[in-house]
Amino acid sequence: MVADALKHAFMVTIFGYGAPTSDARAIELLKDAWGYTDERCMEQVEIIDIRDEPDLRETWSPFVHTHHYRVHPSFYGSWITNHPRRTGEAYLNQFIKAMFIENNPLPQEAGIAELWDWYSRLQEVEDAEFA
Repeated sequence: MVADALKHAFMVTIFGYGAPTSDARAIELLKDAWGYTDERCMEQVEIIDIRDEPDLRETWSPFVHTHHYRVHPSFYGSWITNHPRRTGEAYLNQFIKAMFIENNPLPQEAGIAELWDWYSRLQEVEDAEFA
């Protein structure tokens, strides 16, 4: 059962895009790519936006399966910044495999050189793991 669920699981992060009704072509493309919401029970949508959650829920309801979404007013509260490079894996481990995981948050005050070094260390671990 878990293996079947994992075949259809994915996470999408939306950064401050309001999906205005006037942008009909973009909405059509998103629906074509995602398919029908009742066929995507293992998805998770993250919305990073400063608007109120009820407003965002209404805007994105054509794309989100039931309650499978989270709203973050800040980039630094999202899964993508708390589990960089392994975002989907972390989500599946916590919510599908029921494993307790810890955040590995992106340093908020780091400059580009520090971020490059920080990500390089993650890459080194992955390179060693998959060598």
